[in-house]
Amino acid sequence: MRVGIICRVLLPGAACLASAQTTQSTTSATTVPNRIAIVGSFAGGPVPSNMVTGQPYSAQQETQTVQTLEDGTHITNSVAKVKLYRDSEGRTRTERTAQQPPGILSASTPPVFIEVSDPVAGYRYSFDSTSQKVYRSLSAPLRVPNQLPVPAQIPAGGAIARAVILSAPVGGANPAMRPEVVTEQLAPQPIEGVLAEGTRTTTTYPAGFFGNDRPLTTINENWTSRELGMPVLTKTSDPRSGVTTMRLFNISRAEPDASLFQPPAGYEIVDPQVDLRK
Repeated sequence: MRVGIICRVLLPGAACLASAQTTQSTTSATTVPNRIAIVGSFAGGPVPSNMVTGQPYSAQQETQTVQTLEDGTHITNSVAKVKLYRDSEGRTRTERTAQQPPGILSASTPPVFIEVSDPVAGYRYSFDSTSQKVYRSLSAPLRVPNQLPVPAQIPAGGAIARAVILSAPVGGANPAMRPEVVTEQLAPQPIEGVLAEGTRTTTTYPAGFFGNDRPLTTINENWTSRELGMPVLTKTSDPRSGVTTMRLFNISRAEPDASLFQPPAGYEIVDPQVDLRK
C-alpha cells in the first residue's frame, strides 16, 4: 500500500521528517536513516542485513512484551533471547533459541537455530545440529561505509515534524480521520557501554479511528548506536498490546572467534538443488 505524507515543520530550519507508525513488533522492518537497514527475523527481533566492516562485536538480544491488566496484573509474554556476533570483515552469526509454548514443561533442551552470513565468501549458512548438516546458499557481498554519515543536528527534546498520514481507512475507521505523528530527537546517552542516539515517535489516533471512544496514543523509542550501526534499545508502548522492549546487553567489542563463522567440523554441507529443466 502506498502512503502519502504531508508534513508541517514545527522547528524552523529543520528537515521535514515524518514516520507512519501503526502497531509494531520485533518482526517489523525498520530503517535507520542514511545508515543501515534492519530486518526482523524469527524469535529474535531485528538483525543487520547489510555488511559493516571494522566494527566487531558480540552481544545478547532480548525481546519482551509486558501487558498490564485493569486490576494491575502484569503478564510477561515470550521473552526471546538471541546471541549476535560480527567480525571485522563483516561476517555475522545469529543464534536463536526456540521458544517453548507457555505452560508447557519439557525435559529436553530447546533447539537452537544458527545462521551465519559470510558476505566475503558470498554465502549464507543455516546449521542443523540434529542432522549435522549445513545448508548453504549464495549471498551477494554488500558493503556500507564504515564511517556512518552524521544526521542533521536537531536540538535534543525538540519536535522534528508533525505528519498527517493519508492512507486507506483501517478497520472501518472514518475516512476523514487521520492519526497525528510527532517525532522528537532525544539527547544521546550511553546504553550498555555504547553511545546511542534516540528518537521518540508519538502517534495519536483520534476518537473513532478504531472504534475507540477517546484518543489512543502509541509511543515508540528507538536508540541506535552509530558505532555498531544498529539499534541497541527499542521500546514500543501501545495500550492495546502492552509494552514491548528489545535490548542488547553483554556487549563486547572484542573480535569474535573465527570458528563461529565457519561450518562445524564433521557437518555435511548441502547446497540448494538446481532444477536444470528450467
